[in-house]
Amino acid sequence: PAASSVSGSGSALTVNLALTFQGAFSGAKNLYIGLLDRALGYTGSVQYGTWTVATNQPPTNVSVTPSSGSGATQTFAFKASSPGGYSYIGQTLMLVNWYATGINGCYLYYNQPANLLYVVNDADTSWGTGIAPGTAGTLSNSWCSVNTGTVSVSGSGNNLIVNVPITFAAAFVGQQPIFMQAIDDGGLASNWQQMGTWTGHVAVPGLPSLTSLTPSAGSGMNQVFQ
Repeated sequence: PAASSVSGSGSALTVNLALTFQGAFSGAKNLYIGLLDRALGYTGSVQYGTWTVATNQPPTNVSVTPSSGSGATQTFAFKASSPGGYSYIGQTLMLVNWYATGINGCYLYYNQPANLLYVVNDADTSWGTGIAPGTAGTLSNSWCSVNTGTVSVSGSGNNLIVNVPITFAAAFVGQQPIFMQAIDDGGLASNWQQMGTWTGHVAVPGLPSLTSLTPSAGSGMNQVFQ
């Protein structure tokens, strides 16, 4: 509504409508104008043109900011985009873990229609109870926690940004990949994608390390690797 307007001059009335079509509303459409006259009633509708709404495409992962660094606490901005507009993004999935799995990792889920944020349990079997961004509370598992009071969500055009302050547990050491995925209201999803890396806690002396792989190159149907 803020970008729409109405103006009149003489016998002409002009209505400017700023429309954003949902992703499911795709394909060629007809444009009609109908008129309801105060004295004569409804005068019917006339087709005045056509418009093709872009074919429905899945949302995309845009960025995570910051995409690298270290620290026990950090606010990450997860940005996703949908050709149907940001309101068409139903879910944003955010993960910091050694592998693309929620098991023993910091796995978060934002449900936009319900306006609720969740953190999965350690076994990646339950999201538990969600809390609305900006509402005082804490979501956590053994690997990370989120102060929901300082979580914020914003949308503009096609882009949805979820700002999440994450505090990593002391056991969450070493450099971890940052993954994300977006799912729209029609069920189309972006691919799980690594968007960056983060070191929650620096590994302490005494932890095991990788030394070598022998042989490290070659070919053949059978080989014993050390």
